[in-house]
Amino acid sequence: MYTAAWYSKQAKGAWRGWWRIGSAQAAQGAPVTSVARSSGKLDVFVVDTAGRVCTAAWDAAVPGGWRGWWPVAVGMAAQGTAVPCTARSPKQLDIAVVGTDGGLYTAAWEAGQANGAWSAWWRIGEGLGVTGADIDLLHRTPGSLDGLSVGQNGAIYTWLWDGALAGGHWRG
Repeated sequence: MYTAAWYSKQAKGAWRGWWRIGSAQAAQGAPVTSVARSSGKLDVFVVDTAGRVCTAAWDAAVPGGWRGWWPVAVGMAAQGTAVPCTARSPKQLDIAVVGTDGGLYTAAWEAGQANGAWSAWWRIGEGLGVTGADIDLLHRTPGSLDGLSVGQNGAIYTWLWDGALAGGHWRG
């Protein structure tokens, strides 16, 4: 995976790059998703050629900028599966994926957790998605996440995490 960057502070703005992000390998054409937690932090996600859900991070305060790739917990997905991501705050990230069993899963990262670790994957209800199909995840309000997916019957489904419910809770 490679990246390039556009800098508005240069004369008339300018693109810089390409440079490689670590040594991870993904299938040709695999979707790489990204999220900006703040103006100086980027996180990217991809399913590698071994089927692992992986992440890398760029931090303006770190020499060289890019760090990673790391597997997110022990999540597995079909090659070519998109990994939607959203930032609830500069210190909280959430991702979702259709697993190799067709189940919908989510994982979360929060600054300050031991070793900067991601949570284990949580199954979102009993619904089944289409393996390798795109899903979407967004942060709409503080303490909530919304997701959309295509079920194995072709219907479009929505699901919601509401942090205001006791202990947090997935619905739908």
